[in-house]
Amino acid sequence: MSQSFGFVKRLALTLTASLALAAQASAVTIQHFKGTSEFDGTPKRVVVLGNGSLDVLDRIGVKPVGAPHSLLPEYLADYKQTTGNTGSVGEPDFEAIFTLKPDVIIAENRMLRVYDDLNQIAPTVMFYVDNGQYWKDTQANWRMLGKLFDKQEKWKHLLQKLSNNLTTHHLKSLSKT
Repeated sequence: MSQSFGFVKRLALTLTASLALAAQASAVTIQHFKGTSEFDGTPKRVVVLGNGSLDVLDRIGVKPVGAPHSLLPEYLADYKQTTGNTGSVGEPDFEAIFTLKPDVIIAENRMLRVYDDLNQIAPTVMFYVDNGQYWKDTQANWRMLGKLFDKQEKWKHLLQKLSNNLTTHHLKSLSKT
């Protein structure tokens, strides 16, 4: 009987340790302009508050539950039908955002002044681009979103494709001079 109890005890400890390691493995720490945000796993209910981050999410296959419906470019216009309206790119609708019950809010430069208010609704990460470091910040933001949504390969592919296009256009412009 004591051997059976010892086996069950070891089995229970092994299962507990395995579950703890699995939970640790899915935990994600995101560094962004306003600090660090912790997530227990990949967020499912995403609210985005700008077109730049919406464009990246669209390209890596993440479908938000909320987005601003104003000033959407034509290629993102379908989000007017598939997401809740979160206000404008300059003025968030806090009540609408709260109602969407987001796991994460992705805010952009214009939302910097209301970051703390947004962070009270749900963990908020800043998709921030400094005018003097546009390309560097853009790549860091793409990397951040790739990590947050476990889409690292997709953002790397997106970056490579864009880099190739830039190189092609640069070479074309040089040949015309």
